[in-house]
Amino acid sequence: MKTKILINIALITFLLMNAFAVLVMADVSAEPHAADAVWVEPSSIVFTNSNASVGTKFNVTVWLNMTEKVFNYQVAFYYDRTQLMCTRGGFTGVTRSNFMTGHSTNAIGPQIDTSYLGNGSVLATETCLAPDSGVPGPNVGSLLWLEFQILIVPTSGNVTSTFDLSTATANGDTWVSPNGGVTTYNVAPYDGAYAYVGPEGPPPPAGLSVSITPPSSTIFEGGSVTFGSSVTGGIPPYTYQWYQNETSVPSATSNTWIFTPPTSDFYTVYLNVTDNAAATATSNTATVTVTPPPGETRIYVDPPEIFNLTMGPSNTFNINVTLGNATNLGLCTFNLTYVPSVINWIGIEVFRVQGQFPTATIMLDGNAGFVWASLNYSSPISTDPPAPIVRMTFHVEAYGISPLNLTDTQLLDYEGHTIAHAEFNGLFSNIIRDVTVTNVVPATNWIYQGWLDDINVTVKNLGNVSETFTASAYYNNSLIGTVPIVNLAPNDETTATITWNTTGVAEGNYTITGVASTVPFEYNTTNNVYVDGIVQVVTVIHDVAITNVSIAKTWIYQTQKVNITVTAINLGNLSESFNVSAFMDANLVGTTQLTNLAPNAPVNLTFTWNTTLATPWGNYTARGEASLVPHEYNATNNVYVDDILTVRLLGDINGDGKVDGKDLGAVAQAFASYGPNYLYPGSPPHPRWDPNADMNGDNKIDGKDLGIVASRFGTF
Repeated sequence: MKTKILINIALITFLLMNAFAVLVMADVSAEPHAADAVWVEPSSIVFTNSNASVGTKFNVTVWLNMTEKVFNYQVAFYYDRTQLMCTRGGFTGVTRSNFMTGHSTNAIGPQIDTSYLGNGSVLATETCLAPDSGVPGPNVGSLLWLEFQILIVPTSGNVTSTFDLSTATANGDTWVSPNGGVTTYNVAPYDGAYAYVGPEGPPPPAGLSVSITPPSSTIFEGGSVTFGSSVTGGIPPYTYQWYQNETSVPSATSNTWIFTPPTSDFYTVYLNVTDNAAATATSNTATVTVTPPPGETRIYVDPPEIFNLTMGPSNTFNINVTLGNATNLGLCTFNLTYVPSVINWIGIEVFRVQGQFPTATIMLDGNAGFVWASLNYSSPISTDPPAPIVRMTFHVEAYGISPLNLTDTQLLDYEGHTIAHAEFNGLFSNIIRDVTVTNVVPATNWIYQGWLDDINVTVKNLGNVSETFTASAYYNNSLIGTVPIVNLAPNDETTATITWNTTGVAEGNYTITGVASTVPFEYNTTNNVYVDGIVQVVTVIHDVAITNVSIAKTWIYQTQKVNITVTAINLGNLSESFNVSAFMDANLVGTTQLTNLAPNAPVNLTFTWNTTLATPWGNYTARGEASLVPHEYNATNNVYVDDILTVRLLGDINGDGKVDGKDLGAVAQAFASYGPNYLYPGSPPHPRWDPNADMNGDNKIDGKDLGIVASRFGTF
């Protein structure tokens, strides 16, 4: 944990008075830390207009506390170049740090604003010199001091920044090592804090809040509602996200939104706003009731849907049965059914329409769950605009879902003729049922006809009751398969793997779709389908292979060259272009590009390996590789491993692992001999010819070969 301690005014004054002194620091820490730590001291520096101004200088010191031996270290120190300027610095013991006192060291730096680290940085390093093995632990001491000059003073508010060692440590720039940097210790960094407190600035911004208008709307199907927003407080600029029925609308990200509902229904709308400081606020929830277009006689439940998770048992709510666009109406009869275990009626009210109450006959059955009503008007009525005819009050009995269905409706005009009309039911729910597909991922985006491809369909339960449904996968409009999802808990997500057998599927590109079956009274069915990408089914075989790898020799001297032959072939149906590479163990020997290699055509490629960097008496395995072509049918035959080459120490003619008199004798024995084909093509080798003594590979034994062995005499 980084400690932040405000230094007192006396300490600040001390720093200011000594700003121009080249300090040889006393090695007593004012703010000691636990072992294996590097820190900035003072840990916090605060200036005000009463004790500082532009140009004021002050010093900080970097300290180290280690339990283990220290051979060398490096410090990378970052600061805010817009606020401060590092004017100079040095090691606390002048030529070396106090931490390294008593040891022979070489210290470099501090280098200010180095190109290596950039502006606003300091880099310093110090190392012991052999035979000094390092500073034994435990040990604590100061490393370097830095002088800073204030560049800016705020006219209001505060200016703050960090003397940063931790970022440097994370990047590997600040480190402590016992062995010259081969390995480093795990050292905890503690940064320093700088602040200039200016005059009292403006009050902080008010808390972020947002409201939207209109709060409620009733429109006909096909119409739109323009929502506006009012944002107060927070820190501009703001970002906006509108929500419809608890689901974000990706295209609605401005301060206004024109909402065009797709169908007759009941909708909720709200807005989330985020300010420039990442604070968020949620607006009031507006409602939009969408009714069928005018001109159609209709009887409907208003509001059409009541989704309210807070409406538990013992709550009450009202709904209206409403008539729209009825003309010359004399009689209206309807039956409204509901689920009595979830809700039950507790009251009913008949409305006056155009100044008259109807003669009403009402039958109520709380056990069966229905309200039947017959309304007879003494004078004909018209309901344009729509007019409520009955209000019903319901008591919530339990958590669940209850349709509010209008059945057996009858509308008669004043002459007794039937009036054609449409019925629109309602729904009450204090639970949410909603399943969705959140992702569809094919195991591969291409496949050969007849192969199997796993389609992973991820589904989620967005509701608040466990759901059982099915997850399905399709290619284009054809079903791949279906997997049951049983009792998926609220807010849980699971992935169903559906295997696609592509036998008989024609070559081509196919769109993959995941589908979750709808559950009863699903809150949102638009998210039950998810389309993701293309899977290509191919039938033409693409297959390249390596069939052989051979080495010209079984052993070779280090620094000599050897040829490796790799045989490649196109086993597919079309000409292919690909790369062929040769390796000796992990060492890449070379790569050759083959262009338009015909089907069933083999080719031999020769690569030459220079063994200069090979390890003597190491065994190296030859390997050939062919790069994958698009839609590679069989990737297992793209690599071929064979033949082993032993690399001998140059000059070790007899192979005993050293260069000595026996090897010199072997060269002398074969001196002035030559190899096959030296005199003329097909000529035999000299009787004393020893190919192992031919150090430079020129097919003869002479002074050059002797010199090579002599120069390596005594090596092993």
